[in-house]
Amino acid sequence: MRIVFFLLLFINLIFAAYIQWDPGASSRVQLAAEFHPEKIRPLSVLPESAASASITSAPVTSAPINSAPVTPAPVTAAPAPPPLAAVTPETPAPAHVASSVPSPTAPAAPETCLEWGKFLGVEHARIEAAMGRRQLNHEAQRVAVGKKTGYWVYIPPLRNSDHAVRKMGELGRLGLNNYYRVEDNGQWNNAISMGFFDDEDEADDLLEELRRTGVRSAVMGKRSLEQIKFVLRDPPQDVIEKMKALKAEFPGSELKTLECDARPKAR
Repeated sequence: MRIVFFLLLFINLIFAAYIQWDPGASSRVQLAAEFHPEKIRPLSVLPESAASASITSAPVTSAPINSAPVTPAPVTAAPAPPPLAAVTPETPAPAHVASSVPSPTAPAAPETCLEWGKFLGVEHARIEAAMGRRQLNHEAQRVAVGKKTGYWVYIPPLRNSDHAVRKMGELGRLGLNNYYRVEDNGQWNNAISMGFFDDEDEADDLLEELRRTGVRSAVMGKRSLEQIKFVLRDPPQDVIEKMKALKAEFPGSELKTLECDARPKAR
């Protein structure tokens, strides 16, 4: 019994110390003691005036509303673009309008060609040799222009170039100078041309003159020979002057300036 007594006393002392040290505990005990559930009634059973008073009894506070008028911030309007001036034949277009319109591209000036001809294809070697002597370094193209039928006075092809050179030496000693050796890979290589004529009578006259001079190996025949011309594209002025001087060495040839066609095919 004594032990139980002291145990209860110890518990009471601890409980009293707890209440002293934690004031909230006593209030919670007091509130718990004052709580009467049997006195709780819903609002629906109260009189309407009492319910309204209980609802409105708590003051409602709200933030004060500033009654000063609010002035909106001024809005600055963007400047209107300047009106475009009307463009008429008498009024030039403004610079900012004209710059947006692409200017038409001027057509390139056509190339100028120099043509020299026409020659027989069998005499191309002597023509090119003459151009080389004039130091015509500008590119010249040999272009075929079709065949020509006429009467050719010539010495038939000799055995080789040495025989042809010796034969031309004999002609020179006889006082003749209007001839040339054919130099190509065709059937007329190493022949010696004395003249080519459209008229048969003119060819006969030359043949008779050669025989009177002592040339017995010359013959005359009707032949269709290829014709050629030389084309120089866009030559400088010094080349044009050299070509004019060269033309004088070949009577009957034509030198003319004209607009270039499509690039001719060289042969």
